[in-house]
Amino acid sequence: MYSSFWVYQIWANYLFTKIHESFFIQAISYDKDSLYLFFIRNKEQYSLELKFIGGELFIIESDKQAAEHKNKGHFQFKEIEGQRVKDIGTRLFDRLLFIEFDNGCKLWFKGFGRFGNILLESPNLKTPENLFRLNIKADWEINLPEWNTLNYSNFYQKVSNPSILKLDINNYQSIIKSVSLESLIEYDFDPNFFNLPTIESQTAYLYRYFTEICTKMEFTISQKSNKMIIDNSYNNIIKGGLNVIIDDLLQKTQVFIRWYFFDNFKNSFIDVTQKRIKQDQSLLKGYQKRTLEITERRSYREIGDLILAHAHSIKKGVTNALLMDYYTNQRIRIKLDENLNAAENAQKYYRKGKNEFLELDKLKENITSLEIRIEESTTKLTLVQKATAFSEIKSLQKKGNPSNVPPKKGGPSLPYKKYEYNGNEIWVGKNAKSNDELIRLSSKNDLWLHVKDFTGSHVIIKQKGREYSKDVIQIGAQLAAFHSKAKHQSLVQVQFTMRKFVSKPKKAMPGEVHVLQESFIDVEPKDL
Repeated sequence: MYSSFWVYQIWANYLFTKIHESFFIQAISYDKDSLYLFFIRNKEQYSLELKFIGGELFIIESDKQAAEHKNKGHFQFKEIEGQRVKDIGTRLFDRLLFIEFDNGCKLWFKGFGRFGNILLESPNLKTPENLFRLNIKADWEINLPEWNTLNYSNFYQKVSNPSILKLDINNYQSIIKSVSLESLIEYDFDPNFFNLPTIESQTAYLYRYFTEICTKMEFTISQKSNKMIIDNSYNNIIKGGLNVIIDDLLQKTQVFIRWYFFDNFKNSFIDVTQKRIKQDQSLLKGYQKRTLEITERRSYREIGDLILAHAHSIKKGVTNALLMDYYTNQRIRIKLDENLNAAENAQKYYRKGKNEFLELDKLKENITSLEIRIEESTTKLTLVQKATAFSEIKSLQKKGNPSNVPPKKGGPSLPYKKYEYNGNEIWVGKNAKSNDELIRLSSKNDLWLHVKDFTGSHVIIKQKGREYSKDVIQIGAQLAAFHSKAKHQSLVQVQFTMRKFVSKPKKAMPGEVHVLQESFIDVEPKDL
């Protein structure tokens, strides 16, 4: 992965040549994932961007100037502003790098994968004085003096110049012993190092080891693991010293960052499109099921005819009747309204029959529309999966694909969805418990709506006057139908009344209410 300790060894050595004895101007961040560091030496500015991508710390040379966009940024680590860089250091075989200043403070770059952070160490303090990523609470408790470090002024300034190599071999030995033998062997470290006869031979081995690794390192990108990796395959692609090594690292880092954000953008778009296809397929299945139910059951119009044919034998007050079906020459049991006579019951079934034909027409229309939309979404999904550039995906977004950007979160979550229609505020409950909360929060003269004979969301239209227009009642009813188990039907009956006529019985289940008086409206389920 990118945060190999070799990256920090290389960067520490390179930064020594760039900012040693320079003065720290300021640290400024424009978002939670990026921090810019500015230095000046001999009137020349040098800037670094420390960028967290997926939690991973990337070090990037920047061309930003300290004076740019000051008013838009947030200043960090003011304790070291104006301080001279005294030294650069690392911890051998660990993903750590520090910049030490004249006042004794150290700015640590900690690249522990998704636990990467930037920490400020102050003299006489064992734990950090300040952090960049405040959410990593464990970093406040780190004992910084326990990190056995290597200062580059006492180690080497350039790997290509062995004459300035000065090793504290005892310091190296203590650090090497703290690292597992398996991880050392992975980087071709000779486990017989400690058996070398003299300190001079150990020093010579360490020098050869560092110079060979650092001048034969290749940086590549692994798209399968979604990481930038370091390949120690000794391909001898780098032979020009530190500057060439850093140039190669920065080039591959920029390629990786572009690919990383494109890959996330692409995957997010794919997820949203797949979710939409799944939702449309579920709706299609519901519409097809409803169509089958209507076409296979006995027609309401035929039931009305049967009731009229046997009107002489059907008395008011009967809840059902067993009649001879002259369509099939078999007996059929028909449900009746006990408050209606035979003719009135027949008229009720005729009205249902009329709605039945309208519902079938609407179902066919919805099924055709959904089939076209699913086909279009599937085609777009295939194109997105093959896309290799941002422009290809954005062009598909402009053609009607759903946005892959999640809604911004702000403030506490409400127990209802809020809609606006012609100046009217409409609340739609999210679940049974929020339905109860909706009743509690609403006023007595608000309008309450709920789908008839199905479970679903309660809907409240907030009072805007003494009367509610037919349009807003219809919109509220459509929302109630859409957010219910009857959403797959084309025509749904919705009950509505003033909120003061709705009460919550004691020991009632969540969402269960008692309605004193009500009116009804037939609507098509729709969302705003």
